[in-house]
Amino acid sequence: MTAHLHNALLLCAAIAAASPCAALAQVNACGIVTSNPDGHYGPFDYRYERDGKLRTVEKNHFTPQVEALIRGVSGYIYSELNYVLRSSPNHHRALIALVRYAARLKTSKIKGMEYSVECWLERALRFAPDDTVARALYARYLGTVDRKPEGIATLDAGLRYTAENPIASYNFGLIYLELGDAERALKQAHSAISSGHTATHLAAELKRTGKWREPHQ
Repeated sequence: MTAHLHNALLLCAAIAAASPCAALAQVNACGIVTSNPDGHYGPFDYRYERDGKLRTVEKNHFTPQVEALIRGVSGYIYSELNYVLRSSPNHHRALIALVRYAARLKTSKIKGMEYSVECWLERALRFAPDDTVARALYARYLGTVDRKPEGIATLDAGLRYTAENPIASYNFGLIYLELGDAERALKQAHSAISSGHTATHLAAELKRTGKWREPHQ
């Protein structure tokens, strides 16, 4: 994917503007996510269909053995993951398994899958721009491939979706810290605390590195 196309897609994911992004999707190397023109099941939003229509997908293609990267159900692991992510582009657990599988194989594109790891993550955001978990996964992945500034920008573009979600604020803070931006991490830690989130690991990590300040300071 060219840098120009990548930046344009990040912008689309960030603003979720229908018309320009829809036009860009037609030539997007990562494919269209709003529909499956070949009749494939879905696509469904993982956040709202995990206990509904996606149960059928998981029963047949995302068993515990697939998620643990042990073996496929009726085919190869990669074919099962491919099916699940076509059915639900923002399937959190399948995205996590995908990243782990690619790391195990030491590749950015698993042989037999339609798209690269980054494409699958980009598709998740394009499908559900307000999905803070998918956004955090994408940002974290960018950090692992030495593209931390892009990871930070990916989180920045989703901050509006954390305003009333202290768990998302906290998780963004953890990823910001992983990406080397302690100030942004601190801001998210304060936001989470002000919203009543009680987890302490982020604050502890900021204290350990000498970057912690109390919210009133």
